[in-house]
This record gives sequence, structure tokens and C-alpha cells, in this order.
Amino acid sequence: MKSLSGLSPLERTAFYICAALLTLAVIVLVFLLAMTQPRFATPVVNRALDAWGPDGAKVASAHLTFPRLNTLALSGADVPQLADIETGALTANVFGFLPGIPWLSEVTARDGRVSLAGSDDNKDTARPDLRKWVDHIDVANVDLAFNPDKPERTLKLVSAKGSVQSGNVALHATGADSEVRFEGSAKASGGSTLGGRVRIKGDNMADIARLVGLAAPDTPPYNLTAQLAIKPGAYDLDDIAGTVGDSDLAGSILVDLDKETPYITADIKSHQLDFDDLGVIFALPFGTGNGETVGKAQREAKEAYNRDSRLIPNIEIDFARLDAVDGQVHYVADTVINSTLDLTGVELDFTITGRVVKARLARFAFDEGTITAYATIDGTQQPAQTNVLGKLDHVALASLSLDRIARGNVDGEFKADMSGNRLRDAFGRANGSLSIWSKDTQVLALGSEALGLDIGEALVLLASEDRADPVFTPARCLAVVMDIDKGIGTLNPAVLDTEDSLILMKGNVDFETEALDIKIRSDAKDASWGTLVGNVSLGGTLRQPSVNPLNGKSVLQVGLAVVLAQVAGPLAALPFIETGSGQDAPCGALLSRAKNAQG
Repeated sequence: MKSLSGLSPLERTAFYICAALLTLAVIVLVFLLAMTQPRFATPVVNRALDAWGPDGAKVASAHLTFPRLNTLALSGADVPQLADIETGALTANVFGFLPGIPWLSEVTARDGRVSLAGSDDNKDTARPDLRKWVDHIDVANVDLAFNPDKPERTLKLVSAKGSVQSGNVALHATGADSEVRFEGSAKASGGSTLGGRVRIKGDNMADIARLVGLAAPDTPPYNLTAQLAIKPGAYDLDDIAGTVGDSDLAGSILVDLDKETPYITADIKSHQLDFDDLGVIFALPFGTGNGETVGKAQREAKEAYNRDSRLIPNIEIDFARLDAVDGQVHYVADTVINSTLDLTGVELDFTITGRVVKARLARFAFDEGTITAYATIDGTQQPAQTNVLGKLDHVALASLSLDRIARGNVDGEFKADMSGNRLRDAFGRANGSLSIWSKDTQVLALGSEALGLDIGEALVLLASEDRADPVFTPARCLAVVMDIDKGIGTLNPAVLDTEDSLILMKGNVDFETEALDIKIRSDAKDASWGTLVGNVSLGGTLRQPSVNPLNGKSVLQVGLAVVLAQVAGPLAALPFIETGSGQDAPCGALLSRAKNAQG
């Protein structure tokens, strides 16, 4: 064996290099073995965190595992404002320095909390690119806090396991009375996209949207699935399927997170819309009966309605929600069930920009005719300003649930400028007009006589009417004009002209108090034996209207009739005899006025 002196210079150089590497390997091995002991590893890790880690980061205990010396086990890991993990482990990838290879081959975590809001110095931590750093994850019972100051904005990660690199990862989370399950797949993932099937179900979509920092209206309980693609700066939900309340829902939603305000583009559709499910958006007590899918928001709306004496709900638009999101939404319902009106379809198209909502189209279809509206709600002003414009096109009275008293179709127009954050305030300050007209209306003969106050003819018709084939009388014209000024709607006037009677309605509706003060005047065209001479008033409120005789003469006749009925029977009809002096209404002028009421 040669001595060092007998080696050539090249051999001596190789010897020294090998000796140095061996010594270094021994030192590293000794260090790694020492790092398996928490009493040695913990201070080393804390010193490293103090030198190169986030401010204040520390661990209660740390050590390398044996024989897997590339795995660092941690407990009591604390990164102020970012994370607090009870137990976990980081497994280093020795090839992490190569392009496209993550530095960590596996991360495990049990019991803790992670803030997705970011630290004060690094707001970008709100959306870290996890796939650049980690391959496999195994996480359980970790709270994801979207806003540490608001506990209600916390999502509990029940479990998350799999490879985020390949896309084969499963996730289960709960929060905001909702449950989320995600099944990622390699087939749906690729490049910078993590894709898979997601299922979301809960009590109210507004809660889960608020949790993640977006906005949505209150809804009934929902259960939806979708194909989710998580991309840098965007969430793309396609092939949506499921139910919201008792309505089905399908379509796509794209959430762009790279804009200053998250921007949502939604194109959604219902084959069958249960109209009850729209009620909760406006705090209306629809769909709370037996057999309906009901959530907390609907129950609260029903309870509030039962406690109140008003018809117009006292809801307030929460413009703070609109601060969280901009976007455009298109919604179509092919069919509608359980509608108070006989709707057959709905189409909504609106945009949200800042605190301004523009309904570019709100279309409600019936078997015959449509109601179309356009609206803008401007929440940048205080109080909010709302402008509504719309029209009725040949809407069948049957579609408005009036077929038991009238047949035919009506046209109309309406507009309103309103001011207020609450719906009641907006109605109470409204300015605008409403006009309705028709030339092909038929009115139930009994209804016409009763409305015309021809009590005698109404009783005769009632006695002889075939309920399976009721008698309708043609109306020469129907014309209604209501001018609205500072919340007071004034009939100016409303006229119904039939073969038997000319009926005129004038008066006011106070939308601020919902009080009714309407006078009904009837002139008979035949010698009816039961017309009340004079006017009748429609009073009370929108929710509880009342009909009362208006003047002393009417009151006297009714009182006398009651007395005669007690002693003379048929003679009680005598005070009501009228000769029939009513004239036809000027229908042409009335219809023209109604059609041009909007200016």
C-alpha cells in the first residue's frame, strides 16, 4: 500500500477530496441523527425560523423521523397571523431543486388553523400556488379562516388527502351550515389546473358565498354538484346540476379573482322553477308549507310577515354584499310551478358593478302575453336610487288569476323612480305611473253587477247561474291610469264600461302607509232593481282592505232595507229601485289616455 508521499499529485488530490466528502458525510449523518432528538432539533429549527422564516414563527417541538431522515415532524407550529398547527410533518424531496419538481413530497397536518387572509406584510398568501411547493397532502381537522376577525368566515377542513400534482386528491370541508366535497382527478387536471367534481350543499347559498368573500342572495336549502377547475386566479364551475329549494339548477359560473373585485360570470338555467324559491330573495313568505324545502331564511321571513300588518316587506338591501363582487348573471327558467300568478317562464339578465345593479332584462312569460321590466338600483347614492320601467303585452287575465271574474287580455305600461335602502321606504317615496287598458275584456255578469252595485241583478244571476258555464258580459273598454307622486298613487281614473253598467274608480293608495282611499261610482244602464245610489269606498290597507258605504243616503237605504226585511220580506227591495240613466264611457279617449300615460 502506497503512502501519501508515494502518490502522484492527482492521486493525492483525489484522496483529499474523498476524505473531505467522507468526513462531511459523517458530520451530516451525525447531525441528522442528532436531529431525530427533539431536545436538539427544536432549538435548531427555531433558530432557522428566526433567521429565515416569517416574523415570530416557532415550533414547540421538532425532530427528524427515523429511518426517514428527510421527514421533519412538528408539533405546536405557530406562524403569527398565518397558521397554528397542533401536529404535522414535512417530507423534503431531494430533487426539489429541479424544474417542475416540488420541494416537499408530502405535507401532513392535524388539528389547527390556517389564515387565508394573509399577513400584514404579505397579502399574496391569500392564494398561494400550493402545487409549486407540495405534491402529496394529508390534512385533517384544520380550520381555514378567510377572515380571522370573523369566526363565521371559517371553513373546517375535515380531511384533504392525495396528490395535488397529479390531481388525484379528495377534500371534505364544512362551514356556514354547508358541506363541500371535492374529488379531484388526473384526467380533469393538468398544467396549472386542479380539476374534479365538487358537491356543495347547505341551508343558504348566501352563507357559503359570504364565507369565501363573495356575494349571493338568500336562498332555500341547496344541493349542487359541478365540474370545478381551480386555476391561477380563477375558479371555473361547469356542468352544474342539482337543486335549490324545490327548483332544479344547471349551467356554469366563472369566478375571476385576478380583478380588483372578484368578477362572477354566471349562465344558469332551471328546467322547472318553483316560484316559492324566489320569495326568500324579497323576504316574502312563499313556500313555507308542508312538503316544501324550507331554510332558516324562509322561516324567518314567514315569522316576520306573520308579526307584521303590512303587505310590502320591510327588507333592506345589503349593499355591503355587493362590495364583495362584480359580475353579470343570466338566468332562464323554462317552466314555473306554484306561482301566485300563472307564470310559464322567467328570464333575468343583470349586471353588478360596484354598488350598482342593472337588470337589463326581467321577463315574465305567461300562456298568453308577457311582462317585461328593466331596472337600475344605484347603491352608490344614499339613500339608494331605483328606476323601474316596464310593460304588459297582451297578458291574459286568466294568467293573473282573475279568470273567475274576467276574461280577455290587457296591455299596460309602468315606470317608477324610488329612493330608499328599504323596500317600504322606496315605495313610500316613489314617483311614476301605471296604466292598463283593454278592448277585449269580458266580465263575469255576476261580478259586473256586484261591482256595479246592482245587487238585485247580482242576486238573480247568482240564483240562475250555471257554475260550470258562468255568464260573462262584454266590456266595451277597461282603462286604468294611476299617477304616483311621493308615494301617493292616484287613480286618474279607472273605468270599466259594460253593457249594463259604467263603473268609475277614483281615489288614492298611500304606499308609505299602505292605506286605501278609493271611491267607486256606478251608473246603471238598465232599470236595475238593486243599485246602491251614490258611492262606495274601498278603505283599509293593501293587506286588509275593506268596503264601506260612503254617504248618508247609502247608509240610510241599507238601514231601511234591514228594517223592511224584518217586517215585509220582498218589500225590502223598494228603496233600491233605479231607472237606469247611465251613459256609455268615451272609450276611445280613455284608451288613448291610458296608452299615452307614460309620456
